[in-house]
Amino acid sequence: MPPSPDQPDLQRLDYLQQMLRELREIAELERFNMLAYLIEMAYIEANDMLRGRRPLRIGDQEGDEASGVPLKPAREV
Repeated sequence: MPPSPDQPDLQRLDYLQQMLRELREIAELERFNMLAYLIEMAYIEANDMLRGRRPLRIGDQEGDEASGVPLKPAREV
């Protein structure tokens, strides 16, 4: 059963990671290679978030919201 919305973020993220692992296994068995790859990337992202290597939310740090890379002002060429 999925965690309820009032449970801490890490418990819900752990549940999502478990579901991603199961989905990846199904995709691999069915030889949906690209889908299995994309699910694997989501699984790795969830793992990094659980271990504190990535923020839980994109807006939790300054910089490029998609990559977490600090933005620098553009220079003239």
